[in-house]
Amino acid sequence: MSTFGKKAAVGFLTFVTTASMAFGPAMSVASAATSAELQAQIDALLGQIAALQAQLGGTSTTTTCTAPAQPLTVGSTGAGVTALQTTLVASGNLVMPLGVAKGYFGPLTQAATAAWQAAHGITPAVGYYGPLTQAAMISACATTSTTTGTGTTTTTTGSTVLSGAAGSVAEYRKSSSYSGEEVGEGEDDVTILGLEIEADYTSDLEILAVKVDFDDAGTANNQTDLDKYVDDVTIWFDGDMVASADSDLFTDDNNYGRTVTLDRGVIIKAGERETLMVAVSGINNLDSASAGDSWQVDLESVRWRDAQSTVISEDPTITETTFTVENFATATDVEFKITGNDDDVNLAHIIQVASTTATDNMDVFSFDVEIKGNSDVDLDDITLEATVTGAGHIDEMFDQAHLYVDGDKVDSVTTPTDDETLTFDDLNLTLEAGETYTFTVAVDFLATNGALDEGDTLLFTIGETQTDLGTTLFDARDEEGNQLADADKTGTASSAASATHVIYIDVALVGTPTIDVLSDGAGGNDDDTVTFSFVMDVTAVGGTLYIADTSAATTSADGALTTVGADGFLYRVYEDGTATADASDLLSCTYNSKVTNSSNNTMMLDGGTTRCTLTITHTNVVTADDGIYHADVAGIGWSISDDDLHEYVYQYNLDAFETTAKYVN
Repeated sequence: MSTFGKKAAVGFLTFVTTASMAFGPAMSVASAATSAELQAQIDALLGQIAALQAQLGGTSTTTTCTAPAQPLTVGSTGAGVTALQTTLVASGNLVMPLGVAKGYFGPLTQAATAAWQAAHGITPAVGYYGPLTQAAMISACATTSTTTGTGTTTTTTGSTVLSGAAGSVAEYRKSSSYSGEEVGEGEDDVTILGLEIEADYTSDLEILAVKVDFDDAGTANNQTDLDKYVDDVTIWFDGDMVASADSDLFTDDNNYGRTVTLDRGVIIKAGERETLMVAVSGINNLDSASAGDSWQVDLESVRWRDAQSTVISEDPTITETTFTVENFATATDVEFKITGNDDDVNLAHIIQVASTTATDNMDVFSFDVEIKGNSDVDLDDITLEATVTGAGHIDEMFDQAHLYVDGDKVDSVTTPTDDETLTFDDLNLTLEAGETYTFTVAVDFLATNGALDEGDTLLFTIGETQTDLGTTLFDARDEEGNQLADADKTGTASSAASATHVIYIDVALVGTPTIDVLSDGAGGNDDDTVTFSFVMDVTAVGGTLYIADTSAATTSADGALTTVGADGFLYRVYEDGTATADASDLLSCTYNSKVTNSSNNTMMLDGGTTRCTLTITHTNVVTADDGIYHADVAGIGWSISDDDLHEYVYQYNLDAFETTAKYVN
């Protein structure tokens, strides 16, 4: 501005100030309407003065927010009312009608005061100015605005500093990160809505208050009160909670809407984008009929202040967001998932026991439990189901059972009589969300000179049947103490039937089984010969036993053999996947000091090993025999006596005792 302009502005300012002093008394004797009009003109002139001072590079300090010291109500007059009205005008709650002077507390001021109270969390917001409102206004009015010659304002509100000029919100946007959220029973501070706010480049913005509105979205909701679903409503900014309100403040009387005043310091820097988040906490003991009910939430108004202390309230115009309130397990997606674990324990095998003494702590079953979702699970009781053959009940096989979790013993129980269920109780285990635990069952086997017999078998199972037996037999609860629902207990695990023996054989494959096809050489279709060969080491364990010195074909399925006759080495030849007995065979076993020929068998002393070679031959004689052929070993019998009946069958871990397949004409 030119020197002449500056002088003119100063002169104008002096004129206005002098005129105000000179004509003040005259104004007091004029009519009411004339006084109001003159006051309005003076207010306008003062605004122009402030603007001219800013252009001239001067500095002005303007107080537009004052907390009157005395209580005020309808009918009050004087400087206190004027100060209150000035504050309400500055906050955007009051617009003085043209021609109406400040200084009288009427219905318009009462309504504005009530709006200010509601915005600052004062209840009841009835519009009377008392000690509570005064205290809140003192806090809100701790503001000093300094305007520099460049038109830029720095506003300090308590410890809050805003920089810039007149500001605005460049964009409101609903965050896509929160939609259809599940609020769990007893779950704290679940974010259900996010509002992204971008300040324009002209000014920092301080967010002062928001109006949160809920809507009973589920037409079939079990309850109509928000506080029957959630405990509180909280507002979060940059990881900090900046406001909180009890859910019972959101009622059908106020259409489930309420303005919540935020803590000071919710600042969005000029040109930056930040997110306000609305969260709720689920009530404890949610009515089961209310689980799954839905609500909608919206932010209907945002009140902010720029660096020039201009306060604006506006609707961000976002769409409502739906959330549901669920029981705790549903919201946290908790799942108690069971799977099998250790093949060395669970696959069918021989369990070595003793004839005169107990055999303690033998692993018989292993399974994993994975806790999926976001809730820990408290496991108190767990039940397994046993199946036995040979023995009448499990108490005829073992007298104690032990449960280990990740290698630590957590319980031991005495074997029940005449019952195949085994329950471990009062475990008091906390299984953490996201973790997998290995459960292992070990038992103390009886001696075979008692109720236990050679060849008795045992297997265990846990699955839906066992997890649904009731809380006294299977007790698993989420963090809120709720029993896991049936759908939250999944999976199954079982062991194969393993046999108890004092004396038995162990069989190991040597090399790889072979298959060779020999053509007749004439190009015919029906004369090819296929030869299969298996080499294995057989070892006697626990004492003297007998194995056969001959072999034979069988069509029995895996694990189906119970006894074996004189031909103790049994095999299967498959034509196009079907077992057939159409083959010839030859078995030869080596002898040594511990392996000798007996009257009916091969006798083996404890620790003795013999290498046996089984050769199987099949020749096609008709066109119908053309096909894909392979062979495997089905089982090997042994006995304690030198006779033609081999009462025990080794049919464990024989998966590798199988040839590849070839086409045979």
